[in-house]
Amino acid sequence: MKRDLDRRLEALEEMLARALNGNHNMQRLRILFITGIRLGILSRLDRDLIMELNVRGPSPPSELWTIVEENHHSFLIVEHNPLHHEGARNMAGHVAQALKQASREATILLYAPALDRHLETMAELAVPWSSASMTWRELG
Repeated sequence: MKRDLDRRLEALEEMLARALNGNHNMQRLRILFITGIRLGILSRLDRDLIMELNVRGPSPPSELWTIVEENHHSFLIVEHNPLHHEGARNMAGHVAQALKQASREATILLYAPALDRHLETMAELAVPWSSASMTWRELG
């Protein structure tokens, strides 16, 4: 079961990285990558194509909220880490509002290996007209 999940995660990360690497407009963008648990997408990004990439380490929700609010990049890749939200009940809503605000000036890619209640809350609040999540059942 764990090996199957790992293979699916790697396939998803590869698919996302190929999509990003295949878009030559990426070289014009200022990109901020906020890491979560895995670095699968980050390690697959074409550094020759992506000229301006800043990376921030895993952050608890309060720091993530601040990072997103202070964003000056045109593209944000946020690797969701559900463990960082444990014990921080109301922070998913604050992070969602910060992502929603940032999306007015930047493209946001919120990535997670699986749907959890914190990600679901953020998706519903940041994009109220649509569920912005994809579960493993939909992928495989």
